[in-house]
Amino acid sequence: MPTFSIVTVVLNDLSGLRKTGASLAHQSFTDFEWIVVDGASTDQQKPDPGALTPEPIVFISEPDRGIYDAMNKGWKLASGEWILFLNAGDALCQDRTLEDVAEQLKGSQALWAFGMVRNVDQEGRVIGIQNASPFNRMGQALGNTTVPHQATLMRRSLIHQLKGFHLDFDTAADQELIYRAAKIAEPRELVWPIANFEIDGRGMQVPATRVVQLMRRARKQNNDRYLGSAVADFLVSSAVMGVKAARPAASRLAH
Repeated sequence: MPTFSIVTVVLNDLSGLRKTGASLAHQSFTDFEWIVVDGASTDQQKPDPGALTPEPIVFISEPDRGIYDAMNKGWKLASGEWILFLNAGDALCQDRTLEDVAEQLKGSQALWAFGMVRNVDQEGRVIGIQNASPFNRMGQALGNTTVPHQATLMRRSLIHQLKGFHLDFDTAADQELIYRAAKIAEPRELVWPIANFEIDGRGMQVPATRVVQLMRRARKQNNDRYLGSAVADFLVSSAVMGVKAARPAASRLAH
């Protein structure tokens, strides 16, 4: 069983997929498998797994119902102890990233862990940092704090227990999965950058207020309202939405 399963989903982004592969090929820690799930890319963009470096241990190409459906397919094919979703265009920050993460998680009883993400432009210049540490469970549950899935590792056993991403949470399915994980166990916080997230305009632009709305539904379904009160939960959600609307920000989901 490999230590890590790196799951990459892609749709019509061959150059991004190659960039992700290159960051894996240069890793000093090699006890990982790469799983690539292609959403039936068009002919010129369809990956040839034999031409990728490293060559994926698993490659499938078929239509899907969106990014999280593809990510569900990926983790179900994984055999590693830890799963990391690093989608096309995303890259590990350093050649020793997996080595450093493996050292931090060695002997750990943690069920999931997360680090930081660097937002980069197409030239690789850092233009921002996504950092959810110190972790606040209710802050994440409210949609006030986003834990980047590109820097989140979960034990395969935990993802099986949680049954993966719930597609009815649309663009917030990653945050909803992390929310359910946080209800089970506190994360191991790796307070340094793990992945580069390329901000280049591709993919979906998700209004931050939409994430707040979807996370409110997640709390309602789990009877996990703020201060145990439906009224307090509504009021604090409205306040968070007001702050998000005043400072508009979007998160890209790269398929």
